[in-house]
Amino acid sequence: MKNKILDMKYVIENGIDYDKLESEMFTDKLIEPESEKGYTGLVYESVSENQISGYAYYRDGYIDGEHVHFHLNGNVRSVVYKKDSVADGVYKMWNEENILIEEGENRLGIRIKYRKYNIAGRLIEEKKEPTATELKHMKIRESREKNNNI
Repeated sequence: MKNKILDMKYVIENGIDYDKLESEMFTDKLIEPESEKGYTGLVYESVSENQISGYAYYRDGYIDGEHVHFHLNGNVRSVVYKKDSVADGVYKMWNEENILIEEGENRLGIRIKYRKYNIAGRLIEEKKEPTATELKHMKIRESREKNNNI
């Protein structure tokens, strides 16, 4: 994980509530209603006035960086690195007692490897590499991504 988890108060004071933005049909791109451009900045989803369920940084309307979710008790539920709103990088998940239960890596929205733990911290399941089918899908997505950037 690259960044420190932001304090809920900081996020509320420096971000914008998801509900104040518009979502573009079919793409889920977040749009600033006034300018009709993709939103860039910190966005949070609120549970109540002083509590949020999560936050993420957006660039041009899409999540770009860490997407953080919280349990109702305020502990971190998950941190997932995303690029263009697609899981692409490391992730970690914790239970409500703040015990790490899973960590791994995504590539182009595909969970390519992970480790799952029990509440005692013992490894209970592991995936060390992507399957042949996942590798095939990643190549297709990489090709599409490359062609879209031309």
